[in-house]
Amino acid sequence: MKKLIVTLFLLILPILILFSQSESTGGIIYGDNWACITSAPDGWIMDQESMAHYGIYALFYEKGKKFGFPTPIIYISPTRLKNNSDDALLEFITVDLDRNKASGSEITVLNKQFPDFSRYNQAVYFVYNIVNSRRQHEIVMYTRYKEAGFIIVLNTPDIDTLNSLYPRMEEVIEKIRFIDKN
Repeated sequence: MKKLIVTLFLLILPILILFSQSESTGGIIYGDNWACITSAPDGWIMDQESMAHYGIYALFYEKGKKFGFPTPIIYISPTRLKNNSDDALLEFITVDLDRNKASGSEITVLNKQFPDFSRYNQAVYFVYNIVNSRRQHEIVMYTRYKEAGFIIVLNTPDIDTLNSLYPRMEEVIEKIRFIDKN
């Protein structure tokens, strides 16, 4: 009888693990000497696992949907810059945009108004509209906190969805809080 119970438990365990993954609405991204507290827009969840192998620990999508094409997503991707300067951010942006152009993306500069990052002594940000090589539409925003560059992306399968979900991206950006790590 014990063997039967153990065998059943071992067979059911992977299913329990799969369904026990909690849906979170917020989390923390850690850097060397900073942290970024963030949370999902209303009606969305934050997934810190699905794109972790790409260094993305803040992935957002609508609650009840599954991650994968054509589900619209928002994500935050931090990267270490050469130093704590706007020039380092601009250099990083140039490299990232050149990589996108080389893969066939169409890039347009946008003049969107985003929340004031000056509360973190960081008011510099750059916003682009990108139609990538897979014909997905993106709004991409770059900013910096200390020596960390942040790419915040809204990715959708079409322009109408991009325009309708833009307020969700604004919600994510408005909720970002940078803090120094002690």
